[in-house]
Amino acid sequence: MSLTLADQYFLKALDNYTFDIEQTVESLNYALSYDEQHPAANCLLGRLLMEKLKRFPEAKHCFERALIEDPNYVDTYKFYSQLLIWMGDLEKAETIIEKGISKVGMPKLIMIKRKAAILEARGLVQEAIKENKRGRLLSSGQFDFEHFHGEVKRLKRKCKSMRSITPTSRVAM
Repeated sequence: MSLTLADQYFLKALDNYTFDIEQTVESLNYALSYDEQHPAANCLLGRLLMEKLKRFPEAKHCFERALIEDPNYVDTYKFYSQLLIWMGDLEKAETIIEKGISKVGMPKLIMIKRKAAILEARGLVQEAIKENKRGRLLSSGQFDFEHFHGEVKRLKRKCKSMRSITPTSRVAM
């Protein structure tokens, strides 16, 4: 197996991500200096810009560059869809989710979480509950099952509290 220098530096960056941001940035800079189109390095840079620096337009650019270079790199779909939801671009997030869900190796439960988040953001709480129930049924581990179960309970409480507000006292969202 032969790894390029860009691959090696990307792996160092990934290994350090969230624990040692300074080392992550240094390794990412090296990876991208060896291959500026490296999809995984661009995706990780997008995550860093999104999660740590909150520089969403720059993160979006990195994710788009990663998708252009390798449309089969599944991590890009996971994180790019989350960014688009945060930015309120729900239409594009749905498109990315639909493209990503068909990719080999894509964790389907993550895409179900994203779909449920979009439904909730649109105010379609009952549909979000159904999507989370679907995720609960497809869960093969305790952690995922508990996540979806908790989301169903939270959304049901949300529906109940929405119903308890009288129509005249509701605030427009």
